[in-house]
Amino acid sequence: MKTTQNNPALQSSPVALMMNRMMIQARLLATVATVALLACVMGTEAKGANVKPPSGSQDMGTLSAANDYNVLLNLTLKNGDPVVHTVDVEDIPASRPRLLLAVKTYWNKFPSFEVVDPSGVRHGIDGVINDPNQSNTFWINVPAQPGRYEIELASNGGTYTYFVEAILVSEEGWPW
Repeated sequence: MKTTQNNPALQSSPVALMMNRMMIQARLLATVATVALLACVMGTEAKGANVKPPSGSQDMGTLSAANDYNVLLNLTLKNGDPVVHTVDVEDIPASRPRLLLAVKTYWNKFPSFEVVDPSGVRHGIDGVINDPNQSNTFWINVPAQPGRYEIELASNGGTYTYFVEAILVSEEGWPW
């Protein structure tokens, strides 16, 4: 049986690209569902009503061809306490040459969000997806290169929770 991993000609076919997108979407959905389930379980065990996720800078781990799952963290952003999260990229699969970084938070929150790539170049927000009365998703999509990326975030006022995500993708822009 031929697979897209073993056959470079199949990697660029429309069907393979669609399957790649579907696999990424399925992984993202599974990760979000897992985080939501964990948040519910952790919420039942938490002491007190004001328990929030961590608020400091976090190392998000490493993305590579062998570990191409997305990294997703649930955190708290505090006014006046900017944070810098890091994610490392190792070997980059030919089918996913770009790095998508995203921050999702409340619909009425607009944190500052920049990414510094391994060569020191700063990248600003490429786009925002606003779901009125639900959430804002801010995203940056850059060519992936091996090394450490720094994700810089600061609150526009107040303290609130957010998700930050990093995933290797196949195309520019917001892939979904």
